[in-house]
Amino acid sequence: MLSLQSGDRLKDFWNSKVVLITGASSGIGASLVVELSKYPITIIAMARRAAEVALPRDANLNAKLISIAVDFLDPSSIEDAIALIPKEIDGIDVIFNNAGITAHGRFDELQMDVYRKTFATNFFGPVQLIQGLMTRLKKSKGRVVTTSTVSALYGIPGRAAYSASKSALHAAMESMRIELSEFGIGSVLVCVPY
Repeated sequence: MLSLQSGDRLKDFWNSKVVLITGASSGIGASLVVELSKYPITIIAMARRAAEVALPRDANLNAKLISIAVDFLDPSSIEDAIALIPKEIDGIDVIFNNAGITAHGRFDELQMDVYRKTFATNFFGPVQLIQGLMTRLKKSKGRVVTTSTVSALYGIPGRAAYSASKSALHAAMESMRIELSEFGIGSVLVCVPY
């Protein structure tokens, strides 16, 4: 009986929500699209390959998908993606801040371009997107769920750029959670294990 009640609460929670998922064309982002499409929900799927994102065959009949291409390496692409969100969507309930890239290499051998690309994708792009959606988050008293990593908690040998970029995002999302709690905005960090 307890699991049924929990399932009912979960079902009710997602009903009629607006959810934005970054990195929606593969991995965790694609899995989120599949799982959340079981509910009557609006999913805004953002990815470089947004055209590849589709609702699965078993999606809820009232599930709606809006695919928007975005490249976190390009600040103007992020602005364009925000502008493509339909005006009638004035609130966003949950942002799954999932897009990211990894980088490998020894600290003394990594080129600065690797650091710049990793930080653009894992830190600057997500922060710009969330700031650009802040009015909509405040309206819904929304949540930002960030796919982080245990590599954000300490430096990993051979992963300096990745660990540093994820650590920066981790800290920014913690600060946002504290600073914007007065608006009802929440932040959750999911540290995916190895």
